[in-house]
Amino acid sequence: MALPKCQALFTCLVIADHPNLLCFVSHAGFNSVLEVTKSGKPSILVPIFGDQFRNARLVEAKNTTVIMFKEKFNNGTFEAALRQALSDQSLAARAKRLASLMNNKPFPVKERLISTVEFSVRHGKIENLDSYGRNLNTLQYYSIDVIAFLSLIMIISTVITVKVCSICVRSIFLRKDKVKKNKSD
Repeated sequence: MALPKCQALFTCLVIADHPNLLCFVSHAGFNSVLEVTKSGKPSILVPIFGDQFRNARLVEAKNTTVIMFKEKFNNGTFEAALRQALSDQSLAARAKRLASLMNNKPFPVKERLISTVEFSVRHGKIENLDSYGRNLNTLQYYSIDVIAFLSLIMIISTVITVKVCSICVRSIFLRKDKVKKNKSD
């Protein structure tokens, strides 16, 4: 399949749909998770950092993947995960079902966009659908009043804590001095 030059970057999107692919191994990046989910293939995900752990857990919640953690990654654990992903028919069935749900949406995105634009053109500005946030002033929009109030509370609580601690420390050291003076008298 020859792709135009402008689509050369998107050739990776074709990989998961290849008919010979039995299991997809990935680091659980968002794009690879979407790719494998849309393809309907079981997967082995090895999250390494950042949002990859969350992405892997989201797919694991749908029971379409096997997660391996890098701390326990070795030949034996990878082989066991691969065997599980390839032999578990329910894993493959759930992956195919999830792909079917993703690929056959009741209202495609393009159709929703077109109908929303047509609705807006037909009816013009509708107060009920107008976002109230559009009319907020800068203080309200950035919640500066809330931030100032919380900052004031934090400053006051810090000052009170420092004062109480200093009073406690002074009373401890002054008590020792008084005890020493009383013993010397």
